[in-house]
Amino acid sequence: MIDHRPGTADVRVTGAVALVLGMALVVVASFLPWAVSGAVARNSYEVGGLAGRLGLGGAGAARTVLEVWPFLGPACVLPVLLVALGRWGTAAAVAAVLGVATAALAATTLVVLGGRQVVGVRLDPTGPAVLLVGAVLAVAGAALVALLRPHRPAIGGNRTRPLFVAPAPDDSGVPSAVPTQRGTPHR
Repeated sequence: MIDHRPGTADVRVTGAVALVLGMALVVVASFLPWAVSGAVARNSYEVGGLAGRLGLGGAGAARTVLEVWPFLGPACVLPVLLVALGRWGTAAAVAAVLGVATAALAATTLVVLGGRQVVGVRLDPTGPAVLLVGAVLAVAGAALVALLRPHRPAIGGNRTRPLFVAPAPDDSGVPSAVPTQRGTPHR
């Protein structure tokens, strides 16, 4: 069934563009500077690898983030591919989960580590800030895509209306009326 609300398709496409752009910014942000030590800037993968080797991840959520962070790029490609395949709802769900998770990480990083310097290492807000912008854009795009995806009737519902219903045959087995091209019966 086609959604005939004015502008719905345009808004859905805008949402898909925002979702894709947001996922791209999330990936780009992971390669931007996150920490500075002396004159050397390090991206999120270098910071995560160092934290993992030093055992700074601890247990629980922080450790999980460090373990799955190298898979961020491929994970961000998934909703983009799903949009390209027309799987609007699934793309929106995956992008929303990734967006919320990365937005939480970026916001936490900026709030907790912003302005701090530990053993000559300080936070470079460029990476986390761009990550936050990309994550918010991805979540907004996912919301538009999810809310405005094409309407599909419930399972078992009347999905199509027949163009023509033939009349029941009479006792002789021949239909009592045969439709013409214009749909008017004749005998």
